[in-house]
Formats: sequence, structure tokens, C-alpha cells
Amino acid sequence: MDAQAHKPKPSTHLTDVEIAEILTLHHEGHSERNTAKIMHRSKTAVHHALDNYDFDTFVTQNPRSHVPRKTTKREDRYILRAAKQFNDVPLKDISKIVNIPVLRSTVSRRIHEAGYGRYIARKKPHLSSKNIKERLEWAIAHKDWSEEHWKKVIWSDETVLQIGHSSRRKWVTRKRGQELNKENVDDTYKTARLTIMVWACFSGEKVGPLMVFDEGGVGSEEYIDVILDGLLSFVDDLLGHPEEEDTIRVHKEHDFIFMQDNASCHKTLEVLHVLEEEGIPVMKWPAQSPDLNPLENIWVDFKDLFHTRFLQLYGRPSKSADACYRYKELAKQIWSEIGQGLVDRHINSMPKRCQAVIDNSGLWSGY
Repeated sequence: MDAQAHKPKPSTHLTDVEIAEILTLHHEGHSERNTAKIMHRSKTAVHHALDNYDFDTFVTQNPRSHVPRKTTKREDRYILRAAKQFNDVPLKDISKIVNIPVLRSTVSRRIHEAGYGRYIARKKPHLSSKNIKERLEWAIAHKDWSEEHWKKVIWSDETVLQIGHSSRRKWVTRKRGQELNKENVDDTYKTARLTIMVWACFSGEKVGPLMVFDEGGVGSEEYIDVILDGLLSFVDDLLGHPEEEDTIRVHKEHDFIFMQDNASCHKTLEVLHVLEEEGIPVMKWPAQSPDLNPLENIWVDFKDLFHTRFLQLYGRPSKSADACYRYKELAKQIWSEIGQGLVDRHINSMPKRCQAVIDNSGLWSGY
């Protein structure tokens, strides 16, 4: 017989099947040496299996000895209370605070046993008591709106595109010690941060335009241009153009209602005058409520699509005028590819958003 056939397998844990076969061979009268040859395992591995497992019950004969608990129930309560009170303190220092000489692993186990864990705090806008009250009132007033009501809302918002930077964290699957391999690193660029400010809108009937602002931020004048060039053209697309160009059509809330947040450039007298003059009904919006605007969720997908396409086409950012023009055109193209199905899915979540705010007494909804 070939000697290679008797060569033991590399040192790995015995499987349950192998342990059962070893017990069976020994029960049939095979010696440990012969069993090791048949199983292609070392004699030591066979000896350990026979020494630790019972043939009839297939359970270990030497159960793990009981390790006494290092903390009392009272100490467990102290640890949990300190961990909740000192959220910004590393777990390894909690034992020092409560003066209980245990390791970080013990502190972590006690917290998990109580149903708690350490997580990164989610970032949400600060809510004053007035904000909370207004959010709750708004949610209660709109919780019973029908699908048709929500479809009439023209949702709008601005956002900033950071060119060459993904808004999401980059996750990688790697081995220990490979954190600096090229494929496991999220590249950054020494170039000064390059950003583009955009505005967009949509309704349950149609996806509206995306407007790109010039450099320098958004003021009252820039926002008025957006209303005249973007919002009004979208309204005409929804309702049809007036027969005469000079006709000023007075719109009513049963036609549509315009949603804008409480940014300072939205609330100037000049902007409010233009909206009133153009007959645009405006929704009263609770401050600090991005979680109630479905466009905030659309931005996430939009930015992901933009960044993916940017990497495919350009790879790295450039501040040249030609490059900036191409980035703006790319943003418009990506927005034109946003499907109505995605928009409808987020609009249809509005009843749940309202209910979530109500359930949380005016605080954040989780959207």
C-alpha cells in the first residue's frame, strides 16, 4: 500500500463525523494506531477523541469546569449604570469608575447580558421644545392624508455634492494586517474640496428639474431664479401652460402645494413676495425636519449614482472650468435617470413618517 495514503491530514479540528468514525472503529476493536492510519489522522488526535467522547452518548466525558462569576448582581447593576451614564468613556475604564477589578471583556458581557450594547450615536438635527411641538402638530394634522393628497405635494430641497467623495462609509473585507493594501483604502485627495450645490423637486405625478447653483452659495436672488426657472416650469408641466404668456394663474391647494424647508434664503420677504405673486401655495413646514422630506432619502441614492459614474468617467476631481461644467452636466443627467418608482416609494412612506413622529412624541422619526 502507498505510504502516502497513511500520511496524517494537516492539523485541523476533527469533525463530528470523524469523531463518530473513530469511536466506532475503537468499539470494533481497532487499536489507536490502526484507527489513526484508517482515518489519516495523528495518533494524538485519535487518543484525544477517545479520551474525551463517550461511544454510547457521543457527548464529552470531561465537561468544562464551571468558572465562577467574577461579579455579583449588585456589581452588575453598578457596571450597567456607569456604562449608561458615561457614554463617552471607553469600556475598559468603566471598571475603574465603579472600582470593580474586572477586564473590559467582563464589562462588555455584563452590558450585553442586560440587553445593551455600545453603538455609534446617530447624528440628528437638534430639536428645541418648540421644534418638537411643531413637528408633533404637523404629523397629527397630516397623518390621515390620502395618497392623492401626498401626490399633490411638490417636494423640494437643496444639497451639496462633494466631487470625488462618497457620502457613505467604505466597507472592505480583508485579513488582519491588510488595512493598508491599496484595495482596502478609501482614497482622499490633496486638492481643495470641490463642491456643487444643486436644487431639485418632484411630486407624485412627475420628477422635476435639477438646478445647479453658481459658486458662492445660495442667497435670496439665486433662490428666486430657481423658483422662476425651475419651479414655475415644473408647475406648467404638471398643469399645462397658460394660453397667454402674460397670464398669471392663481393656483389652489387642491391643484398642488409647494414644500420648502425653513432655510433663511427661503423665508426672505423677496422670496415670499415672488411666491405670492406667482400664486404658489406653500406648505407650512416644521423646522428641523429633514426626516419628513422624502427628497432627503432620494439624495442618498442620487449621490451614490453620481459618485459611481464620476469614478467611471473621471477618476479624480479637477478644479478646471471645463471639468466643473462636466460635473454639473453629469449631475443633471443622473437626476434625469431617477425613476418615478423610487420617488413614489418614498412619497408613500409619508403616513409612516407621520406616525413615527407621533409615536416618538415629536422627536426624530428614524427616516
